[in-house]
Amino acid sequence: MQKNSGYHVHHLESLRGQLLIRRNQLNVDDIKKAVKLWHQDSKSTIRTVIGVGEGGLIGSERDGWHPDLPDAFSSGLVMIPWVQILELLKRVPEGATGIFLSNPSSTKQ
Repeated sequence: MQKNSGYHVHHLESLRGQLLIRRNQLNVDDIKKAVKLWHQDSKSTIRTVIGVGEGGLIGSERDGWHPDLPDAFSSGLVMIPWVQILELLKRVPEGATGIFLSNPSSTKQ
């Protein structure tokens, strides 16, 4: 039996997506608000929310992105870690994302 490896992304409304969102004490409206706040704080723009994974929200700067596009993976996708979503929503102290990202053990998948 072959083990399925790789990073799994789940639609926001899927059962697994909802579980990941709730595990982080969030809801879909919180995710939408965090994306808007991200646009204010970041040089990056998420035009298509792809879904959520163990590490956070996954999106694309490309409008209408989907994996079947011929060049879908020619440029990187955008990830907003859960801790950064919580920081954007003011649910953890400011600077928590930087602390999280500077800890090598917290960023290993």
